[in-house]
Amino acid sequence: MGSVPEVFGAFLRLGCTSFGGPVAHLGYFHREFVTRRAWLDEGAWASTVAMCQLLPGPTSTQVAFTLGMRRAGVMGAVAAWAAFTLPSAAVLAAAGAGLVAAGAGIADAGWLAGLRALAVAAVARAAWSMARALGGAGQVAGAVACGVAVLALGRFGGGMAGTAAQVGVIVAAAAAGIVMDRSARASVATAAPHATEAAGVPSGDAARRGPLARMHGTIAALALAALLALSFATAGAPPVAQAAATCVRAGSLVVGGGHVVLPLIERPFVEHGWLTEGAVIAAYALAQAVPGPLFTMASFLGAAMGQPAGPWAAAGAAALLTACVFAPGLLLVVAAMPAWKAIAGARAARGALRGAMVAVTGVMAAALADPVIPEGVTGAATACIAAGSLALLANPRVPVAAVVALAALAGALLA
Repeated sequence: MGSVPEVFGAFLRLGCTSFGGPVAHLGYFHREFVTRRAWLDEGAWASTVAMCQLLPGPTSTQVAFTLGMRRAGVMGAVAAWAAFTLPSAAVLAAAGAGLVAAGAGIADAGWLAGLRALAVAAVARAAWSMARALGGAGQVAGAVACGVAVLALGRFGGGMAGTAAQVGVIVAAAAAGIVMDRSARASVATAAPHATEAAGVPSGDAARRGPLARMHGTIAALALAALLALSFATAGAPPVAQAAATCVRAGSLVVGGGHVVLPLIERPFVEHGWLTEGAVIAAYALAQAVPGPLFTMASFLGAAMGQPAGPWAAAGAAALLTACVFAPGLLLVVAAMPAWKAIAGARAARGALRGAMVAVTGVMAAALADPVIPEGVTGAATACIAAGSLALLANPRVPVAAVVALAALAGALLA
């Protein structure tokens, strides 16, 4: 077992330097904790990643949380999450509060127009990658149908129909995935081909074994159930509390990568009038420029909502929304750990994941169509910025932070 300060220091450094999104984060983690520090072996690493990929939530943050727990128990897990999240959350919260404090006219700034054009490229690339991963024409057709349903209900249903449609299609697709998997003649191989004792947990790792782990898992499951129930009981509450509930629900539905948090958060924020579409998309674009998880766009949104009441309110709202968007995924990890071996072998879990992936691909494509493209491409200049950003993002040798800087500069000069 290691110490909490050791875990915090290791992940704070990674939180300051881990650019490039979830896949890149996992590469950094593997180099640091498997190759260099030898905190775990390859089998335990593969099983940990498989578990976090199967569960809803921000995969790289869940892996960081799990590694912290393996190393220093529950407090180590909290330290790993806080350290990995804090740098990007602080920068985005400062940006959200600063833009609001600067006045409404900042929304028309050219550099922000460049970032919104960048968001078009980032969402298009994410949606394309997700569609390619579906693996069949039938699944792609299902994703298209889900996207059309979300767009149609959002446009013609009025009120919160679009938000309800997002949740509805994900739940329905997950259920359909279970049914289809049960009817399949051939069993699908598990995502963790070499799951070892308790999902790759070494026999000496007591933090994730035995009665203590089961107790932690039970507490986490109950806490998650209570949190989700509370998120549906905020009618009449202050806007920040309702926004926090939205973040809880979004965090519990994200599968397939942190990019999916954008459509799940954007629609309710705009429909309730908490922030404009442009502000939400700017938060997403700015999140591309900082290291750490994309979920910290919630820090920007909370600070922007709270800033009119002063800097302390902005900081508090940013902290609240950040904690709420991460909480479901982290609680799921703790709840799943004791039973991971059984979960990994459950065909129902894999079927639900495949179905949900179909739905979130459609939801992502729907968000690209409305509002990302209308907000990001407003003329020839922003169309060129979006196209150029897409080309640069497709080149793995170009740092994402450099693409963000170039898009902002181009927007300032051209838009």
